[in-house]
Amino acid sequence: MTVSTFPSRWGLYNVTRAVIACDPEIDAEGTTTQRVLIFETTDQTETVSICGKTLFLMPDGHTFQSSYDGQRRTSLKPCARRQYSRALAEGYKACTELIY
Repeated sequence: MTVSTFPSRWGLYNVTRAVIACDPEIDAEGTTTQRVLIFETTDQTETVSICGKTLFLMPDGHTFQSSYDGQRRTSLKPCARRQYSRALAEGYKACTELIY
């Protein structure tokens, strides 16, 4: 998991981001895919933005990502903690390297 805190570009507050991911999977054509969840919050609010993406690594080295697996959603911090725990139970891991 990548956890980082950094200053916002739009104001005088900090943003905290956590990224968790599933293990990469390779399909019959040789394309590697990886599901990723990104949790973002600030020190100014009690909400967390959650966004799911899928990363793709083609056999020729070309990379791209899905726009969003579902829409970006916002939850209160206690609910986001439960969603984070549920994602870990579903196979997401905190210490998985991203494919790119």
